[in-house]
Amino acid sequence: MKTIFSAVATLSLLVASSAFANNAQPQIEFHSTDNSFETSVCIIAAEFGLGTAYDVLRQNGSSIAKFNRKYDCNGMDLRTFARRMGNHIEDDQMDTALAKN
Repeated sequence: MKTIFSAVATLSLLVASSAFANNAQPQIEFHSTDNSFETSVCIIAAEFGLGTAYDVLRQNGSSIAKFNRKYDCNGMDLRTFARRMGNHIEDDQMDTALAKN
């Protein structure tokens, strides 16, 4: 009986650790409260990283420093927000997402 319990416990641990490994990076979905440029920059920073947000700001005649003087993303400056939220979308999806914004 102990052998069966051991085998079941080991199998349960393997299944649980496999499921955990597949879900190690949670999928985060970002939703904007408005359609403003500033909100879009925050979402771009969270989903694609600070470099992409910098490119978008630069293309619109701004910079991260100027953005941070006037705006924040959920109470954080743009750099901190991008770092904490992580990069959750692959680079090859960037063109599609930028076209939607």
